[in-house]
Amino acid sequence: MHTQQLSPQTDNCKQILKSRQHALLGISPFNSYYIEDSIRELVMWANQSFDDFNLFIPDTLPVHNFIAMGYDIGKAVKKTKKQISYLRKNALRSGQLRWRMV
Repeated sequence: MHTQQLSPQTDNCKQILKSRQHALLGISPFNSYYIEDSIRELVMWANQSFDDFNLFIPDTLPVHNFIAMGYDIGKAVKKTKKQISYLRKNALRSGQLRWRMV
């Protein structure tokens, strides 16, 4: 398993990291790094490194990016839903998550 590089930007961030109480991990849709194995490793690392953690997968923002790129709304929504479903599925396959929408 890879170790993650953490770079707290402020003294407050350093204190929060030092407590290891919670981590918020963002997974970017359409970033080719986030395949099943890398998501599993990230979840395993967070589970071992923090008391609690959440994964943040933006579910509507990519639609606006596609529209700005010239896609029609229907196709933008369809592409985004497909990718979000893929990321959620891979996160759940890690076996260390309880899924809930917030």
